[in-house]
Amino acid sequence: MPLRRVIIMPIIFLALSLSGVITAFGWNSEPLLAWAAGYVLIAWFMGQGLPQGSSYDASTRRFTVAGSSLPLALMMGIFFLKYFVGVSKGIHAGFTEQAFFPIGIALLYGAFSGAFAGRAWRLIKLTRKV
Repeated sequence: MPLRRVIIMPIIFLALSLSGVITAFGWNSEPLLAWAAGYVLIAWFMGQGLPQGSSYDASTRRFTVAGSSLPLALMMGIFFLKYFVGVSKGIHAGFTEQAFFPIGIALLYGAFSGAFAGRAWRLIKLTRKV
């Protein structure tokens, strides 16, 4: 796959997760900081090392990526989390107003999208290795 395809998923899911936080909790600083913390922490963690089973061909400027079910799990996690937040706000509105709820949800949103960023970062590291 070309580089643009490697970086498009992290950008899409960054936007989806951040919009999920903003839609659910507004522009409040605590959820936004929790989202950023989850994003940076997991992106850094997932970005460590080089991906096994993947390679970069400098002549074609393409990546060969090993198959994995992780991207599907991450995508489903973001969408299930968005569903959970919507249902929780509709059924248990008082519960969602507790301080831990927006911070915990925002942290999870950030972690999911940070995982995509970390995986892309690991792949991009292959270009420097060649």
